[in-house]
Amino acid sequence: MMQPLFLRLFCLLFAAVPVLASAETDINKAQVLRLYAMLDAGDYDDLAEVVAADYRTEVPDHEGMPALPQGLDGLSASLTERGAIANDVKRVVSDGDLVFVQVKYPGDRVIAGVDIFCLDDAGKIVHHWPRRQAVTDDVEDPETLYAGGGDASKPMTEEQLQRNRTIIREAFEKVWREGRAELTLDYYATGYKQHNPHIADGGERIRQIIETHVKPYIEETGDLYPVEIVHIGAQGDLVFIHCNIVMVGLGRNEGVKTTSVDIMRIDDEGKLAEHWDVLQMETDSLPNFDTLF
Repeated sequence: MMQPLFLRLFCLLFAAVPVLASAETDINKAQVLRLYAMLDAGDYDDLAEVVAADYRTEVPDHEGMPALPQGLDGLSASLTERGAIANDVKRVVSDGDLVFVQVKYPGDRVIAGVDIFCLDDAGKIVHHWPRRQAVTDDVEDPETLYAGGGDASKPMTEEQLQRNRTIIREAFEKVWREGRAELTLDYYATGYKQHNPHIADGGERIRQIIETHVKPYIEETGDLYPVEIVHIGAQGDLVFIHCNIVMVGLGRNEGVKTTSVDIMRIDDEGKLAEHWDVLQMETDSLPNFDTLF
């Protein structure tokens, strides 16, 4: 199938750039960003150029979550009925056939979102995992949730990107699942910056959480801490981690399952330096479902 002209030009433009991101991953990113432009404009006439006929979306199996229409035809009908969905894309990472997008959905109640897309061999979106969290009233300025750094265009070799993926996996496995508090500062920078307003900055604060909450749970139950990585994507100095977590021993939302996305910036020393997240709790309903598609 002949690709649209703008995609072929996009491919040629980036083919000469000496960074890891291949022409394929950049085309995938362009396709996804094109979808957000359609959503913002409420114009879905060309949706079939971006979305595959067998498109499917996976919402969490949480109380109150709706059954969403599947397939291109179902999505097209649903979006046409709803009209424009305003969105403000903040960070985008493309890794292989996956694209991860951090999005602010504005409105009377701001929704923090991350969308994860899988694209098929024809460069069309075939699978979608939307994750949403309503911004709480105690956040005076929702824009602070998206502030900070991170650069998906930062030149990286495949070896460097694999190092970043490995660092994240090891941090989740050793520090969190195994509760090895003594290893925390091997992975987290001392000046670790949180963009979750409910957790204080600093790698030392993460060590305290592991020591006082995670380790006791592991010791009492004999089980690993319940964190499961589902998808991971790295580009530039950013890594997106899609995971399932059961909130136990943390002093809030006890026993509640959350389908989450954590976004990390890895510094030049290979440490986790900055963090953003979307925590979709199974007990929290969204103000509306217009941002799900």
